[in-house]
Amino acid sequence: MGTPGAYTTSIDKIERSVRADRPDVRPASAPDGTVTIVFSDIESSTLLLERLGDTGFLHVVAWHDRIVRDTAGEYRGFVVKSQGDGFMLALPSAALALRASLTMRD
Repeated sequence: MGTPGAYTTSIDKIERSVRADRPDVRPASAPDGTVTIVFSDIESSTLLLERLGDTGFLHVVAWHDRIVRDTAGEYRGFVVKSQGDGFMLALPSAALALRASLTMRD
């Protein structure tokens, strides 16, 4: 993966933004207050961009974004933050977060 700190990922940018903004994740909380946080990022997106070109890559990212947003909602969660192709999601349980993650992956 290279030297730590050698590059900044979408997830790193989201993490910094969340630290600064402190978003309200209560809408995704379970009755006991549990909130599960999920991070998603397109693996090797730079290589994908190079292979598909700008237009093709934008279509893939739009498709990906729709899947992430729709799936989060289906599993009673929501997008807390997004940056590039990275997302931070809040869901009410680890089980729902896992199911949502598997659905998005598939």
